[in-house]
Amino acid sequence: MRGIMTDPQKRKSFEQSTGVSLDSFFKEQEKANHKKTGQIFWENLEGAVRRDEEVDKKEEKGPLGNLLKKAEEETINIPLWLGILLLCWIVIQHSRGEKEILANLPPDARLASPETVGKFSYIPTRFLSQLWGSFTNIQFPSAVETKIINAYAYAFGCNLEEAEKEVSEYPSLAHFFRRNLKPGARPIESQAQMISPVDGRMLHFGEIESENQGIEQVKGIRFSLKDFLGEDSEIFDVIKKQQIHNKQKGERKKHLYYCIIYLAPGDYHGYHSPVDWKIKERVHYPGYLYPVANWAVNLIRGLFAMNERVVLTGEWEHGYFSYTPVGAYNVGSMSLKFEEDFTTDRKNQKATSEREKKVYSEEISLKKGEDIGFFNLGSTVVMIWEAPASLFMVPRGEKVTLGQELTQEITPEIARKQIERLNTVFEVDDVTQEIKKYY
Repeated sequence: MRGIMTDPQKRKSFEQSTGVSLDSFFKEQEKANHKKTGQIFWENLEGAVRRDEEVDKKEEKGPLGNLLKKAEEETINIPLWLGILLLCWIVIQHSRGEKEILANLPPDARLASPETVGKFSYIPTRFLSQLWGSFTNIQFPSAVETKIINAYAYAFGCNLEEAEKEVSEYPSLAHFFRRNLKPGARPIESQAQMISPVDGRMLHFGEIESENQGIEQVKGIRFSLKDFLGEDSEIFDVIKKQQIHNKQKGERKKHLYYCIIYLAPGDYHGYHSPVDWKIKERVHYPGYLYPVANWAVNLIRGLFAMNERVVLTGEWEHGYFSYTPVGAYNVGSMSLKFEEDFTTDRKNQKATSEREKKVYSEEISLKKGEDIGFFNLGSTVVMIWEAPASLFMVPRGEKVTLGQELTQEITPEIARKQIERLNTVFEVDDVTQEIKKYY
């Protein structure tokens, strides 16, 4: 080929016989040689890799070798996971530290300042609650709605076995919120002085001895009766009559009690009558829709007197009785079975709107355990009533169920047993005198 390149005659003869330029011919040959060389290179490289792998396998024969290799592969992310665990530990310790600090603070120091509470009012809780209500009323396809309800029930611990219907029979989440219970799911203790009107948790209970004492919201913090029930509430006349009677007779025949029960989102949302009584009037306070969860109750003074609420006032066998369902964030809607056209959480309603008072031309008679209404989600019921000396049968913080005995009238025999029990701790000398304080 070198002779062709140097001899012009041979070059010309080659090009004429092949019809290909000699320069082009050599370029194509060069490309072919390069390609072949590359293939040989990669084939040699792959062979070398296979030989190395075979050597590695021979060196790692047996369980120890495999264990070492696995350990080597899995230790790559150890620094990352150590960092994540350290971060979690720091967050948990910080949270514990904050809880310990808050626990050691006096109740007043834990409350939000009036300025901070004022800023809460700018949050559109009513609009957001109505938006949530609109969403829960959407009727998705049955298969989708069933999954939504099951997910909600799982998240909040709803007892689906007690529900009147199967999950697939509820057309929307809102219908599930307002679910009825199966007959007999909540037996009513008919002999009890008073029963729990709801499923929930006992937040607080106690006795009211003066109009300025108020109701305990959290330990050491109270809210005003005037703010909660209104300045013209009948309760202030009841308190004055009790004080006059006690001063003249030197003994107390009647007491004024209160209790607050919180309904969680997973609880049955119906509220019922705790006693046989008659409702004389209903007062609707528009108010705010702040959350009523434990963190909010500990943060906002007078929370229950600020939120939307429906105050029902009447009488039972022992005198004054008031029953107040309190609204909350996502729970603006409350209903009354005996007044079907009554609504709460109305459009264009403001927290500062005037209250609405209605005196019933005919008193509403309710039996113990009878339906009063429904929350659209969990919330709170506050009761205030006049009664003889009574014992609360449910400790603070404990769960209660609809129909469960809530209070028991203290008879001389019950009082004696209580004092004898206390005597083992407090060493009361004169049990008889102590009984008189109870009865």
